[in-house]
This record gives sequence, structure tokens and C-alpha cells, in this order.
Amino acid sequence: MRVLIAEDSTVSAKVLEHALKQLGYEVGVAHDGKQAWELFCTEPCPIVITDWEMPEMDGLELCQQIRQASQEEYVYLILLTGRDQKEDKIRALEAGADDFLTKPLDPVELRACLQVAQRILSAEAHLREQNQRLNEAYEELQTQHENLLATQQLVQHANRRFVDLFENLPIACFTFDTEGVLHEWNCSAEQLYGYRKEEVLFRSMFEKVFRDESAARMGELMKMVLAGSVVHGVESQDF
Repeated sequence: MRVLIAEDSTVSAKVLEHALKQLGYEVGVAHDGKQAWELFCTEPCPIVITDWEMPEMDGLELCQQIRQASQEEYVYLILLTGRDQKEDKIRALEAGADDFLTKPLDPVELRACLQVAQRILSAEAHLREQNQRLNEAYEELQTQHENLLATQQLVQHANRRFVDLFENLPIACFTFDTEGVLHEWNCSAEQLYGYRKEEVLFRSMFEKVFRDESAARMGELMKMVLAGSVVHGVESQDF
């Protein structure tokens, strides 16, 4: 993991750089806030340790610049300072600092501070990954929803086409369930049998349409069809 140091004191920068490298970090060094900002813009890094008082741009200004920049990944900002007043820390936090290191540098404090930084950055990376997965899942659901709507529109169009064809066939057509209850009845059926739709739909076809001998023959045909038989070329004047 890379750490950017912003420290105008050459000695302090060397001490901090050495301590960071001993902890296994890759280190970039800037000797004022402006240079640090330019380095950060060229190569963003997840952790920045900056001195408070520096020429060109101080630590608070650097923190503000980094926070205002649009970054995909979170940047953990550590302010290196000898100030310990409550008001100073509030100013630093408002500027965007996450934590503080006290001068002169304590290696134990540095290690602890960086461990906190790594936990925060790991948690942020995990949340970002989860958010990406949620966005991908949402996009997939959106695509499925759009495909479903398109399929429904095709089905509705096909149904309208079927209804138009069914209604206008020159042959009497009707459908019924296993109980003989009529569910569809086209115009040709109305003309052939003399019953309008509202007279026969959702009623047994044996109430009006088929009676006596014709009812018996239709009943036999129903049994044959329900048993899986294929009936060809049935003709009857009774029907």
C-alpha cells in the first residue's frame, strides 16, 4: 500500500519515510502542500500523512483539496502536528482529517494509526464492492423487467390476433372445459346455433346448445378427447 508524505522538514520526512518503509509501505515524499497535491493528482494513494504547517499550502488546505476532489476510493488523511488544543483538532476534522500523529514521531503510535487506517480502508473497499454488486444486480433486474414487459406486449399482441381470428372465422368455434362449461363462442357459432354469447358463456353447453341425442353424442366425443383420442372428421346434422 502506498503512503504519500507531505513534510517540509527534510529530517522529519526522512524519519517518517524510514519508519513507513520498515512497516512495508511504499512511500512518496513531498516537501510542501502544493507539491503533495500535484503528486496526489498524478498518482492518488489511499493514505496521506501531512504536516500541518508548510509553505505554499498547509496541511489543512491539502486535506480540503483532497476531500473536494472526486475520488472513487476513500483517502485516509493523517495530520502530523505538535498542536494538541481541542480547537485545533476540531479545525482539522472539519478540513477532512481522519486522524492525528503527534510530533515528535512515535513509531508505536504510527503503527497503531496505520492499522486503524487499513481497517477503515478495507471496510470502505468492501462496502464499495457490495454496492457495485447491488448496482449490477439492479441493472440485471431492470433488464429482466424490460424483457418481461416486451414479452408481455408480444403475448398481448398475439392474444389480440388470436381473438380477431377466432371471432371472424367462418366456422363455428367454441371452447369448453372438462365440465362442459363454455368459455369462448365466436360469431359463426352464434349464427349456426342461434345463441348469443351472453346467453351461453360460462354455462354448460348441455343447457341450451346440445340436448337429447346431440348431447349424448357430444358427451361421448368429450370422453374420447379427454382420454387422449384424436377425433377426425366428425359430421352430424344434430350439431
